[in-house]
Amino acid sequence: MSRKVIVPSLFILLLAASYYGFKDILSLEFLLARRIELTNFVANHPAPSAGTFFLLCILGGLFLPGAMLLLVAGGWLFGVGGGMILSIVGFLCSALAAFVMVRGIYDGALPASVKTRAAPFRRELERNGFYYLLFLRLVPLLPFSVVNLCAGAAGISLKSFLLATVLGILPVSFICVQAGSHLAEIGALNEILSPPVLVSLSLLGCLALFPALLRRSGIYEVLRARSNSSRKG
Repeated sequence: MSRKVIVPSLFILLLAASYYGFKDILSLEFLLARRIELTNFVANHPAPSAGTFFLLCILGGLFLPGAMLLLVAGGWLFGVGGGMILSIVGFLCSALAAFVMVRGIYDGALPASVKTRAAPFRRELERNGFYYLLFLRLVPLLPFSVVNLCAGAAGISLKSFLLATVLGILPVSFICVQAGSHLAEIGALNEILSPPVLVSLSLLGCLALFPALLRRSGIYEVLRARSNSSRKG
């Protein structure tokens, strides 16, 4: 079996194994049951605790389920400021690693026929990928790790990927970290991303898509042409 098949297969198996291996640990019930032990450990060992949490955020963005729970735990254990910094930097590192890995697999492993069929799709993403990715980051329709993998296979530039990821995860991260700073008041994770919050995020996501829709409709080019002609006149 060639490496073209082995590498993606191992990655998928690792995703599945991590989900079934950690789904009982990465739960709100686990945090609530051990909140005194964890709080004391962080107070007595702040640097190792921060390093461990940072590593978990990297793994969470790559393999582990429960990215939202990690954000909640970050707010609870390290406060809003510390939780935001550790989680966002950790998730950004994992997103970059997944993006680079999948981009390398796409460029070196896929047959030329597949790349040819995907060329129109990739051209559209090269042009408007920032807005599409920003929408997916703002509106939590897909898991964080899945979006990283899809973006790596698409034609989105690294600069657009990083910028859309940072801007897109800030609102959800702040909501979850802020909620985590009041962990005892949370009954379930779905209380954090309540329907009003999801509606607000969806509206932000639609605003993020608006420039891409303008470009696809041709209105953007018309407006830019008129702007250029008025400057010349």
